[in-house]
Amino acid sequence: SIAAQPLVDIRTPVGMRIPVSLYFLILAASGERKSTVDKLLMKSIREYELSLATKTEATYANYVIELELWELKQKALKKCLEKNHHDSTTFNEAAEEWRLHQLCKPIQPITRRVLIDDISGAKLKMMLSEKNSSLALTSDEGGTLLSSELIKDHSLFCSLWSGQTIRIDRANNTEILIDGARLTISIQVQPDIYTSFREKSGASFRSSGLDARFLFCEPTSEIGNRFEDESVDSDLPFQGLNALCNFNTRIEALLREGEACIARHCLKMTDNAEILWRQKFNEIEAHMQRGEYLMDYTDFGSKFMEQVSRIAAVLHVFTHTDYKEHSVNYKTMDMAIHLTEIYLHQALEIFTKPDKKDLSDQKDADTLLAWIKHNWRNKWILKSDIRRSGPYCMRDLGRLDRAIEILIATGDIYCFRRKQSLLISLSWDRHPSYIRDRYRLEENCGRIKGLVPYYGKYKSKMPLRIQRTRKLLDAFC
Repeated sequence: SIAAQPLVDIRTPVGMRIPVSLYFLILAASGERKSTVDKLLMKSIREYELSLATKTEATYANYVIELELWELKQKALKKCLEKNHHDSTTFNEAAEEWRLHQLCKPIQPITRRVLIDDISGAKLKMMLSEKNSSLALTSDEGGTLLSSELIKDHSLFCSLWSGQTIRIDRANNTEILIDGARLTISIQVQPDIYTSFREKSGASFRSSGLDARFLFCEPTSEIGNRFEDESVDSDLPFQGLNALCNFNTRIEALLREGEACIARHCLKMTDNAEILWRQKFNEIEAHMQRGEYLMDYTDFGSKFMEQVSRIAAVLHVFTHTDYKEHSVNYKTMDMAIHLTEIYLHQALEIFTKPDKKDLSDQKDADTLLAWIKHNWRNKWILKSDIRRSGPYCMRDLGRLDRAIEILIATGDIYCFRRKQSLLISLSWDRHPSYIRDRYRLEENCGRIKGLVPYYGKYKSKMPLRIQRTRKLLDAFC
């Protein structure tokens, strides 16, 4: 997003030209190595900004010399005007030279920047109104940023996300015009700090529409599972992986291209990508109807396709060195939709009220059970097949896991593990009318090697009848 935003905009199938800037908010606890990841992925951007600072130092040194020479000449012209004020001819010649000299006053070079962290709102507006029309507000310790006065300017960030022109007038007759500026935001913060922030300012964030402009993510903790290879002849360190090196090389190339870019190129979509875009648009719109799962999250649903378009444009620019010669294709659009769905479901998890989560989980469990019954063919069903082809709400792994746990606890399904796979069957005790040949399932269970019964984390709450049934299955297997 940082590298692509000064280069392109994208035109949606409904005719809107929109920026490709993205706002991210990542929740991760202390010790999850937020700073380490930030350092690895932002390496090329920080090195590029360092090179800009080096250039600025040389330019500024030259500016100081030119300014001193200009001031010396100005003093000389002023003395000439004072000395010859009685001689109109000489005075007029000196006055004309004075006017020309004033027009040639050296201009102080503007420090080019890419990344900003601790900054006031007034300074940010000033930088965006100058040549720094493409910036990134980043923080891997976002608690300070969330508690600052800057983040309270919701209208500024909403306008920048939309690419609107901003005109600011002040009482001291100064005027700031922000036109065509682009801002990417990446905030990483601990969940407890963010929870405290939501309690104080969450309502204003949501009502202003700023929440819906962010892509939220709360990754599963990896603490306790990050083991190092103890062998001497291990692979290259992570910093030396080809994928990461190629990533940083491509980002650096795009940044340098953006430095010389005068006008942004407007990307378009292929016909197939537009068809997919419209299909997804209608699907999301239907899910915002009364009784659907986005009914209480219409703000996120309304921004869904715009987020898709932006992510598709960023992926297109990154993967195509000749991105101006091609339109965004079907594959890129499909990937952008998949990524945006992940962010949407993460946001729904974060914003679902605790008292509503249990009701939501039960509704998901009922939906999954109805789907299993409808698609039951007296064969084991893989969990991966449910996630790929099952109900829409089951595409989110967390919701699918909770629904399965509930159905296990209620005795509606039986589950078995084989390596990383989870096999699911309707319960022949609770749903005998659906099981045409119970013994065939038991026989298949016995044939599959490495099959281990899975009782779920609610095992202690299962009825004794279900536990006795599963003990028989354990003995059989």
